[in-house]
Amino acid sequence: MERSGLITTPIRTKNPDNSDTADKKQSREVNAYLRLLSLEKEIRSATDESSLHSIMLNRLKSLIHADHLVLFKQHSDHRLTAVASSDVSGMDHNAPFVKPLEALISHRLLEESPERSKPVDLSQPVSNSLGNKTGEVPGWFKPATLLIPLIHPDGRRVGLMLVNRQLPFSPHEQTLADHIAQTMAHAWQALIPVRRQWLNTFRQYNLRWWFLGILTISMFIPVRLSVLAPAEVVADQPELVVAPLTGVIKEVLVTPHEQVTPGQPLIRFEDTDLRNRLLLVEEELLVSDAQLLKVRQQSFLDGRSAEQIAELQARVNLKKAELSYSRELLERSTVSARQPGIAVFRDKSDWTGKPVQQGERIFYIADPGLVELQIFLPVRDAIALTPGTDVKLFLDTLPLEPLVATLTYASYDAEVTPEGILAYRLKASLHTNESGSEELPRIGLQGTAKLYGEYAPLAMYLLRRPLAYLRQWIGF
Repeated sequence: MERSGLITTPIRTKNPDNSDTADKKQSREVNAYLRLLSLEKEIRSATDESSLHSIMLNRLKSLIHADHLVLFKQHSDHRLTAVASSDVSGMDHNAPFVKPLEALISHRLLEESPERSKPVDLSQPVSNSLGNKTGEVPGWFKPATLLIPLIHPDGRRVGLMLVNRQLPFSPHEQTLADHIAQTMAHAWQALIPVRRQWLNTFRQYNLRWWFLGILTISMFIPVRLSVLAPAEVVADQPELVVAPLTGVIKEVLVTPHEQVTPGQPLIRFEDTDLRNRLLLVEEELLVSDAQLLKVRQQSFLDGRSAEQIAELQARVNLKKAELSYSRELLERSTVSARQPGIAVFRDKSDWTGKPVQQGERIFYIADPGLVELQIFLPVRDAIALTPGTDVKLFLDTLPLEPLVATLTYASYDAEVTPEGILAYRLKASLHTNESGSEELPRIGLQGTAKLYGEYAPLAMYLLRRPLAYLRQWIGF
């Protein structure tokens, strides 16, 4: 049609009802995808199994519009245990329908396939069987039931999800539930501690029996008994410096760890009384000699004077003995070294001005090239040891370079150590260390000695002390 020179064409208008329907459908699909992504995000953010179970139940319930959900955990023997429910905060295993529901789902699942990995519709069989086992179907139980296996990416089924509602489930909802179940299974397995995962693997493949058998056989493997004990490097055949008399130490003439030579003065005692006593005895000896001389001269004129000569002579001899003893004490007031070595003591001030008794030990002189190992083995750790047993010394200063020694002495009687522990005293001669060095450790170093005994089964090595405690406890 042509009017006023203009050509007009018909205009097609859109149906507003169809446009609104398409937009609403697209909006619902977008919202469904958003809810699915949000659910997966929450599942990945779960920090423990309890929060994961809550997310799995409540969010899935709203996503597929379910009325009730029950989460089951599957064990290695395909047995199922209900661990969570959507309508209660905690699962009561004593509820009248829980045990029958667990047994029913396990039995039906075995009939279908013990490793079934797809959702299975168990609507009518579950409802009917549950009513037979419990006497009546619970009030919350609806006709439509969907069982969703939770399959880990490695193919193992870690659990199942029972979804219950009034309306049947469409194929689209079953596919969606299967997708969500795989995500849930991966997250659930990731939150299980490593220790429990190892235990589950052992139970699944019956490795525990192999492990138990290998462990039992290994208990009979012969191993060498060994024990640890504190040890110290001490001097071998040292020269003890003891107090030669009862008195007060005036001065220590050497410093700690000083190299000394034979004849070198070490200690000087307070000698004032000794010198005065020596002078007094010398004067008394002179008086006795004078009296003896006078009596001898008088004996030529008076015979009765001769009777006193023997008495005076004995007195002179006594004074000479006292003079010799006084001189010896004065000489003892200075103590000298008899052999070369180093003076081993803590500090000069510990002894300066200190009164000591005769025979009291002050310090000792040791040869740095003659050392041995002194070990105190506690009675509770004692094992059978004989001279010639191997010993390893781990010094505190060199814990990674053990020294090799040989046991030379083991006491029969136990003694109380300075730490208050009842122990046996052992001695061992040191050899070169494992690195081949000839240098011996210095005196005074401490560490831990490892003593080796006889061979015994591994069970005895591990259970020796528990058996000893058990024997003491039961009394035989």
